[in-house]
Amino acid sequence: VELDFSYCKIAPKTGQWICEALLCNNGLATNVGNLNLKSNQLQDQGAVAIALVISRNITLKTVTLSQNSISDEGARAIGTALITNDTITKLYMNMNNISSDGVLTLGRALQIHMSLMELDLSGNNIGDNGVASLANAIGMNTSLRFLNLENNSIGPDGGVALGRAVEENSVLRKLHVANNRLGN
Repeated sequence: VELDFSYCKIAPKTGQWICEALLCNNGLATNVGNLNLKSNQLQDQGAVAIALVISRNITLKTVTLSQNSISDEGARAIGTALITNDTITKLYMNMNNISSDGVLTLGRALQIHMSLMELDLSGNNIGDNGVASLANAIGMNTSLRFLNLENNSIGPDGGVALGRAVEENSVLRKLHVANNRLGN
């Protein structure tokens, strides 16, 4: 089942109601495989509710949370949920307000969560420190095939960390880092 709520102007409270509906079967999410909430107004409150769905879900494969004004609190909640979830293969959190603090938990999740194949964090502000935590995870991860870090204020130090991670990782096939300042 695919649920597409993209561009619906869903506020945080409505996002929570959607999550409650997904959890109504004795605490287990229904047979939803794709949850698209792109370009709404979920913010951190909605992301925390989505994280609860992710942590209890057994069928969800793709989660799209792009353009929802999610910041570090929401990213930390999603990262924590990923640690206990082994079904999510695609996560799109691009064009939010995530900085290096929010990416730390996502990096930890990548060290454990070995079914995630696509991660899009483009258009955030993760910087060199955030990329360093992701780079550590990328070096250990055996499932991630696509990582989009375009337009994230990544500098030369972050570029070096990513380069080292890619050398250690044999499965990553696409790494997008356009519109960063990798040069001196």
